[in-house]
Amino acid sequence: MNQGDIMSQSMYVRRKEDKHDFDVDTTNVLQEFMTVQKLPPSQNELLSFMSTISVQFCITSPSTRLSFESTKEVKGRETLVMNNKKIWLENQGDCVHSMFQTSSLRVLMNCQSSKINRQELLTAFHCENIHGFVQIFCSLPEVRDSIFRMNNHEQIQDKYGINVAFTELLNALQEYIKDSPQYKNIYNKDLQDDIERQLTSLIFNKMYPKDPSARDIELNMRIKTLEWITDDNLEIKPEFRMEHLWQDAANILNTIDNQKNGLDKLNVLIKFTQIITDALKQASSADVVFPLVIKILLIAKPSRLQSNINFVELFTNKSRMLSEAGYCFTQMKSAMMWLENVTNQQLKIDKQDFQRRIYEKELKYNLVKQRPRRERVLIK
Repeated sequence: MNQGDIMSQSMYVRRKEDKHDFDVDTTNVLQEFMTVQKLPPSQNELLSFMSTISVQFCITSPSTRLSFESTKEVKGRETLVMNNKKIWLENQGDCVHSMFQTSSLRVLMNCQSSKINRQELLTAFHCENIHGFVQIFCSLPEVRDSIFRMNNHEQIQDKYGINVAFTELLNALQEYIKDSPQYKNIYNKDLQDDIERQLTSLIFNKMYPKDPSARDIELNMRIKTLEWITDDNLEIKPEFRMEHLWQDAANILNTIDNQKNGLDKLNVLIKFTQIITDALKQASSADVVFPLVIKILLIAKPSRLQSNINFVELFTNKSRMLSEAGYCFTQMKSAMMWLENVTNQQLKIDKQDFQRRIYEKELKYNLVKQRPRRERVLIK
């Protein structure tokens, strides 16, 4: 099965059968009214509608398939259609579990009770709506680790296909809503964005860390110890030293942690970058923009930037990263890496002076205890 096939199969995502029949004329009047008014439905209405959509996926990951991986059925499936190192989204009717009898499933899943039926056995893998999808998806060890234990600051490789699985569901929901009678006459980019907001909000509420991660704290401390870096160190030209404007950009960047979904977090990065490029106008080349991104990061000192970046990277429609949003996102990640690895040579200052300035900021923020005078003199 190709990664895009899931989106095109109506058996995966469909509307639950209505419990009541509605008068056709009344429905048409409502549709005509909505079309004329061109008013997008409220967020609550959209979420309510999305909740009525039947999302019948089987969701598994390498960890949750561990007891199955040595079976000939799963080995054959991996060879033919699936990468066993990735998250799988499958139709429940022909998922990995469908190849086993209920008695075999009990053995493989270490279930001791014969009273538990097949449906109950599979509740940890099979969802019926978007809320069930989010519940199962966010409980996968690979997904949780990607949020809570992502300690490296290099490019996330998404080796488990987290973003691919998220994007498949998102695209399927958008396609369904696009063709639904309630929304087809008002479907536009704004509604498409709202669908993504609702889905990522559910994920955010389920698993976004309540407190800064170790990686957030580490990055924040690093930025604080480098706040002494000057415009001259960054080789920012005098005509681009617009302090009030860069302070405004820093204030906008610090709103990223207030956003409760991936799209609005990404929009903060877009707005942040647009302030720079609009100010530079014709001079907004990457070589000019990048030092300013670093400067504004030093001003902002964001407290949970890494967690926000991880969330955006994992839970944003991957097609967005092919546009302006991708450029803004890449600039931010590159600036974060630069700050992590900058050396005195890059700043064109003496090594001892570089270390002294960092040490002074460590004292300022109570990150270290003051060294004896002799050690401070001999620092290299």
